[in-house]
Amino acid sequence: MIDPGTISARVLAAGRSPLAAILEKSLSTDPSTAATPDASLFAVSGGGDSLPMLWLGAAISQRSCLHRVVIAHVNHGLRPESVLEASMVEAHARAVGLECVVAEVDCGGPGNRAAIARRRREEALVEVARRTSCGRIVTAHHADDQLETVIAAIARGAGPRGWRGIHRTRDLGGGIHLVRPFLGVPRESLRELGRRLGLEPAEDPGNEDPRRLRGRLRRGVCRELESIFPGANRRVAAAADHAELAEQAIDRWLDEVWGDGARRSWCRERLRDLPPLLVAAGLRRALLFEAPELADRLTEASCRRVAEAVGDMDRSPRLWTWPGGVRVELTSSSLTVQPASSRGVRTSDPDRTRSPRASSPRR
Repeated sequence: MIDPGTISARVLAAGRSPLAAILEKSLSTDPSTAATPDASLFAVSGGGDSLPMLWLGAAISQRSCLHRVVIAHVNHGLRPESVLEASMVEAHARAVGLECVVAEVDCGGPGNRAAIARRRREEALVEVARRTSCGRIVTAHHADDQLETVIAAIARGAGPRGWRGIHRTRDLGGGIHLVRPFLGVPRESLRELGRRLGLEPAEDPGNEDPRRLRGRLRRGVCRELESIFPGANRRVAAAADHAELAEQAIDRWLDEVWGDGARRSWCRERLRDLPPLLVAAGLRRALLFEAPELADRLTEASCRRVAEAVGDMDRSPRLWTWPGGVRVELTSSSLTVQPASSRGVRTSDPDRTRSPRASSPRR
């Protein structure tokens, strides 16, 4: 229950927080969202990170007519508490005078449940942004999320694309951008604001579940790292920003060597002269252009296995197959991305040098 007599004081306190300045600067100056500077959709789950962001949004919208804020809550229907959490977010939005839209999604179907939920959530948020004429979607991802993401990417053998972690901004198409203003801010800063405002967030126990990768990193590796290197979350977030700049430079180079997305075949001799890491990066980009749905399953390491084969002395034809049927053929003269119709060449697992049968790359 929100005490009506405390609402104005809470909004005022939120507006005085340093986090309000960070949020307002991100919404006002980010060049990728300059086309629609007046409307933002805040994605609020009701947890200890996003609920304070709701109140920060209220403070900004009340003191500046340039910032129209709409709240969106996505109900995945995966837990019994989902309905109550949606009602709680609606109550907070109503208390501070913000429009709130609750979208319900179905996370059923084959595949990884978390990946499905993530995809359905983004689709729902984009749809709500269009309906409410919001040019940006704002989330409360923070430096601890970035730390977990970068550690997991490095442990999986990712290249620069993985080292960058979570993007600060991302173009979702149709004039809508995803914005994450708090990637350089520790989780505790958001939680501390929530405590000062007297908020009672709804926490998803799955976020700390040791059976899940995120939970194990959060409860173990990341806490230990912070105890050894206090402030590691902020520094890793800054390093991820540097990695993104490096990736942009690599992308420009890839444009020159690999051409546009329509190209499907490259000279093996030319690729042999390049570092395997760069060949892997170009191959990954070509595969994702052919099959964007591979994004959650296509690792830098699996592409690097193919890149290393490009430089070896074996001149016989080889074929690698990824989920969904997209294939890569290596011959004595060329490397080709092709559909799944080819036959008659040896098939290899991208996660091993040789294999007698086709296999999907491991995540």
